[in-house]
Amino acid sequence: MFANIKRGLLYTRVSNHLVYSNVFGSSSRLYATITEVKPQTPSLNTTITFAPTKKAVHRIAERILKQKPPLPEECLQHRRIVRRLKKCEKTKNANKIATIMEDIRINGINYHYSYFRAAINAAIRCKENDMANKFFEQMKEKGFTPRPQLYSFMINSCKFNKDIATAEKYMDELLSKHVVKQADPFTNLMNVYVRVNNIDGVMKTLEKMKELGIKRDVTTYGAILKYHAKFQQLDKGLGVFEMAKEDGVEPDLYMYTMLIDCCKMPEQKNEAVRIFEEMKEKGIARNTITYQTLMHKLFQAGEYQEVYNLFEKMKEAHVRPTPFCLYILLRTAHRDNFNMRRGRGYWKEFKKLCIKPNELTAGALKALILGFRQARAEEHRIEKQKRKEYKSRRLEIIEYSKRIMKEVKDAKDSRDYYVLRQKRMQEEAQRQAQQQEAQQEAQQEAQVA
Repeated sequence: MFANIKRGLLYTRVSNHLVYSNVFGSSSRLYATITEVKPQTPSLNTTITFAPTKKAVHRIAERILKQKPPLPEECLQHRRIVRRLKKCEKTKNANKIATIMEDIRINGINYHYSYFRAAINAAIRCKENDMANKFFEQMKEKGFTPRPQLYSFMINSCKFNKDIATAEKYMDELLSKHVVKQADPFTNLMNVYVRVNNIDGVMKTLEKMKELGIKRDVTTYGAILKYHAKFQQLDKGLGVFEMAKEDGVEPDLYMYTMLIDCCKMPEQKNEAVRIFEEMKEKGIARNTITYQTLMHKLFQAGEYQEVYNLFEKMKEAHVRPTPFCLYILLRTAHRDNFNMRRGRGYWKEFKKLCIKPNELTAGALKALILGFRQARAEEHRIEKQKRKEYKSRRLEIIEYSKRIMKEVKDAKDSRDYYVLRQKRMQEEAQRQAQQQEAQQEAQQEAQVA
């Protein structure tokens, strides 16, 4: 039906607006997206099924322009400011954030809630917690009431500088101004307590949730498991699992991964593998973080071959690895007698997968190459020393043979010959005894070293 219609861009002008339509689709059904380009008025994002001739584009664009009048200048200015702040968040430019907020004050632009929200998000992304707290206080001074989501975000930011007092203050403000029904703010507060190793604060927050009737979810119990993983307390981690099941929370991928991280190596290696296999039995898909957590645990236990085998299973499951997986593999090859063949093979394999190495993986590869060169140099030194000892031993045998032959030649009768023979046998026995003592001393020195 539409086989002869040309795909691509069709341009037209409707009441001083440059409009284009992007034509795409099959020969039986065509789609065209009408989008306004100039001037800077709202975009005409409309997808319509029609035969995209210039006449049809002109007619539909004219109808849309009549329905959507241009936005006022204040609205466009608001969008531009928010867009600039979000750009600072992506580029992590903290100085630019302060400059934009200062320009708003100098130019007398009316403050808006979204300005402060975007500025706070960008400051936290740049790890400028002091700047974020400043904008948050300024926001309250201007008469804006922060929403629960923003309070939760501010509480979560306190874990970077381990500021418990500020996190508790924000939580008290949140409970006094809003009716909290979600578990996110409490979970973020628990993460702050976990960062400073305060288990009492974690349990206190858990009891507070119970008092307020807030349902505890997977992320809540995951925060508790994170604390036990820091100190490798598997027994307490299993207790958290039972507590979650009593509350009707079914453990998910994140909780199982944290439980594997709770295992202490090498004593609880079998438990970590058992938990990993239990996930497969229960039909829980294992992701990259789960695989690399178990790989790191096996590396700590010294099970280097099992690390290699687990990476092969990871590839068979079509799970895309991360640079941290490469770091673990390179460290394993380093510990596995400087296995340069495996290290180079993994490096090339990750390069084919277009996974860019970071400073951590580059440092691990450099350490592997350096260790491999040192090991090879030590092997060459030992081999050279052995050749030198063999050469000196051979010269000693030759000199000894020449001396014996000379003594035999100089003997006048058979009696002198037998005396010389007995003397030679005694000397040979003494020499062998001295050689054995020297070898034993060398072995003892090597063991001490």
